Formats: sequence, structure tokens, C-alpha cells
Amino acid sequence: MTGVICSSAKEFVNICRRKTRTIIVNLVQEAQFDTTRIALENTFKEVSGIPDLRQQHHINVLHEDVVEYALYATRNEKYVYRF
Repeated sequence: MTGVICSSAKEFVNICRRKTRTIIVNLVQEAQFDTTRIALENTFKEVSGIPDLRQQHHINVLHEDVVEYALYATRNEKYVYRF
């Protein structure tokens, strides 16, 4: 998604549809859920997040592991975050 601008939920859906038109829904057994939960918990322990993400309304992916974010797209104060 590098270089793709997403400023609304509608644009996000359109980006997703460009990637795939198929969404698969599966029933997950409890044992599978427990295994997946443990794997996800371990993954998210290592994730670093963008500071104050809930307040940001403009995020632009510049490169793999590099994003630019700001309160709004028109703000002069923009920040670059490297994961």
C-alpha cells in the first residue's frame, strides 16, 4: 500500500477490493482459537505502535515500515514514524 492515500472508510474498502474480491468466513474450533490467541498475543507483544494513533486522521505509508502521520492531511505538523 506504499503511496496509496486512504482518507475514508470507503477508500479503505476500495483498496481492499483491489487486493482481493473474495472474503472467506470460516468456523473456528475452540482448540484452533486457543492456539491462534497464543500466537497473536506473542506477536502483539513485539508490535510497536504509532504514538496517539487514535488522534491521527491522516496516515500516509511512505515505505515498508515507515509512515507519515498527522492530525489532519492539511496540517503543517506531520511526523514520520519508523517501525
